[in-house]
Amino acid sequence: MLKINYKDIPLFGDSKTEIEGLPELQGSPKQIKWAEDIRRDFVIQSFRSFKEFSAQIKKYYKNPVASKKMEDSFFQYMEERVSSTSAKWWIDHREMNSVVAAKLADELGWRKLFKK
Repeated sequence: MLKINYKDIPLFGDSKTEIEGLPELQGSPKQIKWAEDIRRDFVIQSFRSFKEFSAQIKKYYKNPVASKKMEDSFFQYMEERVSSTSAKWWIDHREMNSVVAAKLADELGWRKLFKK
């Protein structure tokens, strides 16, 4: 199980924060450097999207059970995504940062949790 400290991730501004708890990447030094940047950006963007989406859910739906399910599913999703240690995998999937919010909602099935 990953031990990412999400409290250290800034919700605004600079996304160059170092993220503790991610597994070491495998590949050439150049691949690793590039993949670390990609992975860091993915984690930060995902977490920011989650926090924004979560705030909207709490504001409009006021459903603590669904909010907890959403939070649990987000952290499970993140653990599955960031557990890849292949620098090549991160480089090959670098475009996923641009659609992270929509993919999170779809892949986790959050919309089903909040139907009225």
